[in-house]
Amino acid sequence: MLGVAAAGFALYLAGRDAGKPIKEGTLAYGFALGTVGILGALIFLGAAYFSWRSGGFDEPVPIVIFFTLMVLCLAVVFEGMFVRIRYDDRGISTSSPWRRSRTIPWYAITGYKWSEINKWYVLETRGFGRIRFSIYLRGLPPFFRALRQRVEIAIPEEVR
Repeated sequence: MLGVAAAGFALYLAGRDAGKPIKEGTLAYGFALGTVGILGALIFLGAAYFSWRSGGFDEPVPIVIFFTLMVLCLAVVFEGMFVRIRYDDRGISTSSPWRRSRTIPWYAITGYKWSEINKWYVLETRGFGRIRFSIYLRGLPPFFRALRQRVEIAIPEEVR
């Protein structure tokens, strides 16, 4: 129960952090998202340790659950600390631990949609895959203003 409350509070902080200003031409996660992942991993490591000390790891299921959740927390750390998105007159440059770095020219952007389930914006491109923008990224409003000026697709005025 305490873990759920801590996770909710941490996501609240990450969302609040997303509204802070950032250098023009840059999108990045704030400090809070990486902290959420680190705290989550530490909580799961602590729970695993105390479960092991009390003999709770006699079955493989708790081991799989604990380490799966810890890996997910570490994925949040990598996302928060290593994902970088920059944009300028040439296009959008992305850097991520999940795929190779790339620069997408503005003319290659062919569509926009909002994913309600994942709470992220998705830009469809011609030949460059999709670019996903989490609501926890800092710098989204200036980015969408620049995007509206450079592409000829319908993009709503209101950024969630």
